[in-house]
Amino acid sequence: MKRISAIALVMLVLVASLFAGGSKESSQIPAAKDSLTVALASEPRSLDPFGSNDSNSTNIKLQVYDTLLYIDTDASIQPNLAEKYEWVDGNTLQVTIRKDVKFHNGDLLKASDVLYTLQHSQESEYTTWIVEGVNFDKTVCDDEAGTVSIVLNEPSGSLPARLCQLIVVSKSYTEKDPKILESAPMGTGPFLFDKWVKGDSLTFKANKDYWKGAPAYSTLILRSITESATRTIEIKSGNVDVALSVIESDVESLSKNPDVKVIRKPGSSNTWIGFNCTAAPFDNQKVRQAVCYAIDKKAIVDAVYSGIGSVATGPIPPSVWGYTADVPDYSYNPAKAKQLLAEAGYANGLTVEIKTSNSQVRVDIAEIVQQFLKEVGITVKISTLENATYLTDIVNMNVQMFILGWETTTLDADYGLYEPYHSGMPTWSNTTGFSDPEVDRLLDEARRCIDMDQRRELYRQAQIAIVEGAPAAFLWDKEDIVVTSSHLDGITMNGSGRISFYGATFK
Repeated sequence: MKRISAIALVMLVLVASLFAGGSKESSQIPAAKDSLTVALASEPRSLDPFGSNDSNSTNIKLQVYDTLLYIDTDASIQPNLAEKYEWVDGNTLQVTIRKDVKFHNGDLLKASDVLYTLQHSQESEYTTWIVEGVNFDKTVCDDEAGTVSIVLNEPSGSLPARLCQLIVVSKSYTEKDPKILESAPMGTGPFLFDKWVKGDSLTFKANKDYWKGAPAYSTLILRSITESATRTIEIKSGNVDVALSVIESDVESLSKNPDVKVIRKPGSSNTWIGFNCTAAPFDNQKVRQAVCYAIDKKAIVDAVYSGIGSVATGPIPPSVWGYTADVPDYSYNPAKAKQLLAEAGYANGLTVEIKTSNSQVRVDIAEIVQQFLKEVGITVKISTLENATYLTDIVNMNVQMFILGWETTTLDADYGLYEPYHSGMPTWSNTTGFSDPEVDRLLDEARRCIDMDQRRELYRQAQIAIVEGAPAAFLWDKEDIVVTSSHLDGITMNGSGRISFYGATFK
């Protein structure tokens, strides 16, 4: 059997994606609607604000709750339940709570609810990072003044960005039985939780007393449709008004369909091939750099992602505050890859294993990478695992190469760099085991700094050092895609994976 070259394999994947389109359909004006139906890729893992914080679960929770601050569509940090916030000194951020905001049960939001939420956040593995560094012995609230003084053990310029992820709960409602948040969530948000039919859908009712104004429709239905092709069919047929997580290969055909609109925005997540930096052969920086040069990343973006998104240049995407393009360039260069392998003592090549989940996208990436590396003398064995087993192997460092990604939901470089590349982080975060004292120093100093210009420069230097160290071959920066009915306006995305249905209107 003839060997399929890397470029040929790329073309096969690309050509296959071209046949995933559909026919052009005529626009149909819908009857007046009082409900919005959204197709999700999966059910939430949890409805508890202190539970699983994956993007899908968080988007669903934010229909019921509000955050203390929020990230606007231009990536700026804005007040939300907090009317304003200001640094009193380097260690103290004072937050003033809005007056006349009500929970769904009619209780007024108080500063003590915010303090309770902060305190409860430190008890959950999913939310403790939001309040990292907070000194709870000194952090206090004043219900009469409507203020919360958040005192830190040391300065942290990333705190406002982290507070954009703080979902505020009612103290009186929650402390009676914290488990109630899972079965009967109750917040200050634009929708009231109605019911969850497991395996099918979640239903919410409009909050007529919402402090920003009531939604323009009465019912929000979130349907769980696991197959991307089915979500595409449902949005084209008009059975749903919004489709999330549409596969990239469907975007071109959907863009030509007059019955739908495709909303695209640079995202906050990326995909990369990680190296186990703690064991041979990838404890050798030159071997890691060789792999980076050996892969034609644009070919992967074009073939696997149908050209949607962009080639990654480093550990965080351009949409994240603090991003810099001023990093070492690993453009496709097989000759350079072979040179580095020879310098590392592998002139005659080597054999390695790449592990991946059973996601077809990631399997496609692994197969293309396998062919590119073969051309520079690296033989790659692909092991495809069930996702839970795969993630366990990564955490246990039972890997050589692996395909993963990171979502910087705060849109702040601290979360996108410190968690995955600081040597002090555990292996579920720093999955490559990367360790560089200079990177640690830069990230520690940036975390303690509240001067934004100084922080930006420190993160610029840190990104240069990380890319030079090559703990991963950075492949792809995601583009967030939402597909809506052509008769729907007002769906917004902020670049951090957060999607708002609150402002939706039918025309």
